[in-house]
Amino acid sequence: MPRQRQAEQRPLPAAAVRAAAGGRGTGRRLGAQARHRPGRLRRDARRPGRELRRGGDRCRRLRRLLLVHGAGRDRARTPRGPVLCRVHVRAGHHGPDRRAGGGRPRPAAHRHRPSARLADRRPARRARRRRERPDPRAGGPVTAAERVAIVTGAGQGLGRAYAARLAEAGTRVAVVDIAGDAARSAAEAIAAVAGAGRVTAHEADVTDAEQVGAFVGAVADRWGRVDALVNNAGGALLPTAPFDSFSRAEWTRVLDVNLTGQWLCATAVVPHMRAAGYGKIVNVTSTMVAKGLPAGLAPYVTAKAGVVGLTRALSRELGPDGIRVNAIAPGYIPVETRKTVHTPEAALALRERMKSEQCLPVVGVPDDLSGAVVFLCSPDSDFITGQVVNVDGGWTHG
Repeated sequence: MPRQRQAEQRPLPAAAVRAAAGGRGTGRRLGAQARHRPGRLRRDARRPGRELRRGGDRCRRLRRLLLVHGAGRDRARTPRGPVLCRVHVRAGHHGPDRRAGGGRPRPAAHRHRPSARLADRRPARRARRRRERPDPRAGGPVTAAERVAIVTGAGQGLGRAYAARLAEAGTRVAVVDIAGDAARSAAEAIAAVAGAGRVTAHEADVTDAEQVGAFVGAVADRWGRVDALVNNAGGALLPTAPFDSFSRAEWTRVLDVNLTGQWLCATAVVPHMRAAGYGKIVNVTSTMVAKGLPAGLAPYVTAKAGVVGLTRALSRELGPDGIRVNAIAPGYIPVETRKTVHTPEAALALRERMKSEQCLPVVGVPDDLSGAVVFLCSPDSDFITGQVVNVDGGWTHG
């Protein structure tokens, strides 16, 4: 037999056999499997300085052999005295003769079981490591009058329309704009309809982290909560031009206002939403991302594409905290802005071309978008997150 020839070529020294057996008996007590695998025992007998000694050293040596050969923990806790006939030399082998290396198998539930001391500590350690998260369906105000919404860039244009419709729905609204006079004027006009004390005005640049933290803190101090954030501040900011004609400063400015500002505002409001276990974030992107049109607005289109990625990333990360993150993509809505992007002739031509390409051949107005914003800020959209809602008369579909 090949195994017998191997045993003849590599005979096991008698001293090693007696040492592994604790000095009592011969290799006859090692069992059939141990005798046919001399290499297993030879590895344990190669270190003369660590041979079996009397007393506790001998039992520790036995327990080490038992664990190495797969006997398991219950086999390692043996009484004093080296009974090497029960050494397992192959994991999972349970022969009919227990003295031939088989032994009694451990129950599956007891295999790889941690020590009792570690098992006692594990629940406490896991509790410290894992933050308790609320039920995503729990939390949130009971009535619309309790909700608090922040709208950035609400001093004019679309942002002002969003803030007005939210206030009409009963939500308390914080109007934020980089132009303080425009923010105060919008807040006064909205308060005249919604009621005094339900609208506040804040002057802030959304690209400045300190100013963002200041107005979010002021809103939380006044009303005790922040339920919704509409990240509307942004704009093309620059006239249309070839992509390689923009300076690095112009490129960075457009990305900061349209993308980084939304990230900063979300970072500021999320702690308040997490504390309540509820929140709505509505980012404003653009349908230009789908088609890259009109030409000449590469920095703006790039920034708005980043808003889509930010929306999806935040919805995935904040969902377990009960915070829903969505985006709306407005079509071409003619509004007055402080920065002129198109000449009057180009703006008229763009409006007519967009109308002809839409499924609905009409020109959009700010109120066409406000309903979608109010819906995404309300409990009616609690099962919607990570979505981009195109409000463009079907332009991206056409």
